Amino acid sequence: GKFTDFAGTVTFDGKDLSKGGAEFTIQSKSITTDNERRDNHLRSADFFAVDSFPTVTFKSKKIIPGQGNAFKLVGDLTMRGVTKEVTFDGVFNGTVTAFGGMRASFSATTTVNRMDFGISWSKTLDSGGLVASNEVVINVEVECGKHKE
Repeated sequence: GKFTDFAGTVTFDGKDLSKGGAEFTIQSKSITTDNERRDNHLRSADFFAVDSFPTVTFKSKKIIPGQGNAFKLVGDLTMRGVTKEVTFDGVFNGTVTAFGGMRASFSATTTVNRMDFGISWSKTLDSGGLVASNEVVINVEVECGKHKE
């Protein structure tokens, strides 16, 4: 699935990635998997509990530059009122001048255990597997424009 309602801020120094940062807020109710029944279940108390916890947030604490354009983005992820430190493996995809200004692109991914955030609903399939994996991969694709001062 994906979220369709979100906002964020990226601070970026093209010469030193470690001076950057990122914050984002996702509206939990915007989850979509193109299946209304499943989406409503994901919005329920079994998963995101959107009535009690309307947002998912992330606030970076540090960026650790890696080889080439790679970096690690360390910060606090909050879901369902639980905050855990996570590390995204990221890549700076470059900049381009388009749409009237400079744009920068980043990709990042991390894996979290949903149980750590109090999302424990599950059912066992007849084959013995789980309906919902405990490990959840989070992929983030960001394209941002330069703030005009």
